[in-house]
Amino acid sequence: ELTFRSNADFSDFIKVELDGKTIYAKYYTAKEGSTNITLKSDYAASLSAGNHTIGIVSTSGTATTEFIVNVQTASDNGSPKTGDNSNLLLWLALMILSASGTAGASVYSKKKRTNE
Repeated sequence: ELTFRSNADFSDFIKVELDGKTIYAKYYTAKEGSTNITLKSDYAASLSAGNHTIGIVSTSGTATTEFIVNVQTASDNGSPKTGDNSNLLLWLALMILSASGTAGASVYSKKKRTNE
């Protein structure tokens, strides 16, 4: 969702424009507290990448601002980062080193028992 605010009284609110075209009320919610417009998430997600201009039209004029929609890449899918940046080669080397240490300790233990 994207939220924009106009200082105009809510009672003066007329419509919302995006890039100079009126958008249907089903794509946004309008609330009091001056005039707060929230573009619904499905509509916001449908916007093309690049610069856009939104206008909140009221009887006293139009409040406009620009915003940028960034391109979502395949690696930026909105999933939270889990911190799982493990390097498989490092873990494999540690496993081999651990197995070698265990095998060496076993051999040393056997030799020590047979020498006693």
